[in-house]
Amino acid sequence: MSKQQINLTADEAKTIAKEAYIFNYSLVMMYRTMYLQAIDAKSKSFSGGFGKWLHLGMSTPQDTDIVRPNNDTPYSYAWVDLRAEPWVLTIPKIEANRFYTSQWDDLWSFVLDNAGSVDDGNDGMSVLLASPTWQGELPKGVKRVIQGDTDFLGSLTRTQLIDPKDLPNVKRIQKEYKLQPLSAYLGKPAPKAAPTIQWKPWKEGAETTDEFWAYVNFLLSFTTPNPQDKPVLDKMARIGLGANAAKPSAEIQAAMEQGMKRCAG
Repeated sequence: MSKQQINLTADEAKTIAKEAYIFNYSLVMMYRTMYLQAIDAKSKSFSGGFGKWLHLGMSTPQDTDIVRPNNDTPYSYAWVDLRAEPWVLTIPKIEANRFYTSQWDDLWSFVLDNAGSVDDGNDGMSVLLASPTWQGELPKGVKRVIQGDTDFLGSLTRTQLIDPKDLPNVKRIQKEYKLQPLSAYLGKPAPKAAPTIQWKPWKEGAETTDEFWAYVNFLLSFTTPNPQDKPVLDKMARIGLGANAAKPSAEIQAAMEQGMKRCAG
């Protein structure tokens, strides 16, 4: 038991667990999406791995990755692992009357940027996708850097469909979306690969069970703490969540389950 856990009561643990569940819910559920799209080769949503695109056409009832999918902006999904080096996203020049946007989120589900029509026009561009700790120089030809608080970023890129007969044009544009490791973009040797991750297999419904906390501790190692989150992160450490946090007692674990059920029950 750590010093932070001494004198922690069951009621305090319940309250902290409720707050921690709300705080970490998006982290766990974004991992679900990333796991299905970039890690689990058996998933129907598998893109082929990190740095690979999964381009979709018009949505059907079988498409469940998005709760309420658009049908006039077919989606393109992709995830990038930024631990070894940044990646460069390049989007093509398109017609002036067509909308496109490449939305990028971190694992906390924060929408970080939308490269495309609204902010940048339709003439095409490149942006850098970087880890929270990256501090290098912006390469020539790259407009800006996109950074979140996690080592992985995911895209929900949308391309406007003018009418159903326009789908071949959408598919042509989708094929021109490009993701490259920074080293490949610069024509330089790739850096040393990041350590291999023993991924925690996703189990449907885990977000409503005690296993939720195991996912939280697994995923926090791929985040860079934001200073504004220190108060909640300190409280989370008291119930065994976070780097080097001590495992809580059976009594506290039981209280955590009750606290979680206040939200997930």
